[in-house]
Amino acid sequence: MQTPRRWLTAIMLVVAPAFLGAQAADSSALKADIRRNYQEINDLAQRGQLTVKQRKCPGVAPEFSLMTDRAGVIRRYVLTTGTDDSALSFQHDYDRAGRLTFVLVTYGSVHGQTYEWRLYFSPSGRVFDLIRTAGMAPFNEALLWKYVTSAPAIDWKSNWCP
Repeated sequence: MQTPRRWLTAIMLVVAPAFLGAQAADSSALKADIRRNYQEINDLAQRGQLTVKQRKCPGVAPEFSLMTDRAGVIRRYVLTTGTDDSALSFQHDYDRAGRLTFVLVTYGSVHGQTYEWRLYFSPSGRVFDLIRTAGMAPFNEALLWKYVTSAPAIDWKSNWCP
């Protein structure tokens, strides 16, 4: 398993060249595929065609939602956590083959601060683009990688409630 620092290094190495030459066209096509998958998952959820399992840890610890399609493939895995004055959500989207394609991380506080990270993954599982709003000041990078998972079934079964 890679440490958060290694993941960050991998991101920097993959993201920087992603916009050069022909790779820019490839990343645009890949992002379009990821957006279609995101919309497909939303449509399936709206039509009630995803099976949803939820688990809540005692107290204010994380809550988990696991959404599978009719074939039993995990399509979305959501982890939410927070305190009395802030909320943090990690929404993982997976394609029909169960590969991680996109992670949307959102943070909000009672003071009206909102931050967002969008992580786009290639079919090989590497981050090829990371878009963030306003620097994510209250958010630390190690925490980001602690909750991003390409193996939702394992994460779900691990029951890592405090």
